Amino acid sequence: MKDTYITQPQFAMIWFGAALSIAEIMTGTYLAPLGLTQGLYAIILGHIIGGILLFGAGLIGGRLRQGSMNTTAFSFGPLGAKGFAFLNMLQLIGWT
Repeated sequence: MKDTYITQPQFAMIWFGAALSIAEIMTGTYLAPLGLTQGLYAIILGHIIGGILLFGAGLIGGRLRQGSMNTTAFSFGPLGAKGFAFLNMLQLIGWT
């Protein structure tokens, strides 16, 4: 069986893609009705900020050859990483 690897840009783009979510956009329209123009600005700005953060997380994981949940321990310690893993688990349950 051949080993396959994901390159740094591929890994980063996976996380960038995860930052773009129609469900988030729809939820935002219910929680903060800003109108069309202000709402679009808020969506675009929020996705740019989130995309940059997740793209950076993907680059760190790609360089270290570790999953993103493992790399959170470098910044937030073992307990903080468990907290992020728990929040990620809740998010994934919400997607099912």
